[in-house]
Amino acid sequence: MGIIYRESNFRSNAVAGWYLNLWYDESGEFTKRIDKGLENSSSLEDFIYCARYLYGGYGLVQWCMPKTLEKFYNFMKERETTIADFKAQIDFLFWDLQKNHAQVWE
Repeated sequence: MGIIYRESNFRSNAVAGWYLNLWYDESGEFTKRIDKGLENSSSLEDFIYCARYLYGGYGLVQWCMPKTLEKFYNFMKERETTIADFKAQIDFLFWDLQKNHAQVWE
């Protein structure tokens, strides 16, 4: 819980730039832009590039690795929800731990 607080202050649309105060908060606009493309995956490359290289992370735990970002994006797309959905991000965290990090989950 402390790590999530430190990474995002429990803001599901947080970007690292907001947390580090390096630039003004673009998290809301970024989320809207990505959500618009969720229906046809047109925003996947934009999401990965921005979350990884421009902002240094996205969401509750500041996901930033391309493979994880793609899984995260597709998870949210399958849920048919906003990329910033708090509960869906928690669900993704548990799903990812169970599926891809079984030793950590144990």
